Amino acid sequence: MEIFLFRVESGDNPELNQGTVIKPTGQYREYLNNIPKGDIIEYKKEMEDTLAKVQGQDRRNFLFLFFELKDALIFSSKIYHGNAIIYAVSCHNHNIVYRGDMNTLDSLTLAMKLGMNETDPDMFDSLCRHYWKRGNTFSPCYEILVNEAKINNIVCDKSECKLFHSEYFAQNSIAFLSVERTSIYIQKLNQIIKTV
Repeated sequence: MEIFLFRVESGDNPELNQGTVIKPTGQYREYLNNIPKGDIIEYKKEMEDTLAKVQGQDRRNFLFLFFELKDALIFSSKIYHGNAIIYAVSCHNHNIVYRGDMNTLDSLTLAMKLGMNETDPDMFDSLCRHYWKRGNTFSPCYEILVNEAKINNIVCDKSECKLFHSEYFAQNSIAFLSVERTSIYIQKLNQIIKTV
């Protein structure tokens, strides 16, 4: 059975055509391996290494997809600062490896910033296992790890992702910082509903 999800790609990559089958490229692993020693985000590689060690399965070997458009939009803004393209993709159930809550990864990041990985490595390993045991947060942001997916169409092009980023992060009102209140989300959700 095919399911439909969302994929976020860097806006620096060429646009992908409908029907293109995408697979993991190793770009994320390469990015982590090239973080200079002492860099403020060096913890990301250590976190991924620990996640792989406690599970025997490495997130870096898979594509990250999203169930919900709002999560893809947040990811496009948080990771690519709006320089992204969001695709609607399809994949077969047998290509799905895991579904995890990305918010638990934010908890791991905080634990590392607090030094827990060094002061209490057993507890940190337990937090990593929590991700792999389908642990979730109050408002989960599910990432779907897959072996491959097929591009259906572009949901948000670079200009729309940039607009979302500026709208989402440039507002002073905390009440506005809801994805569901941004013009891009409302517009894209209406387009998706009309095509279903």
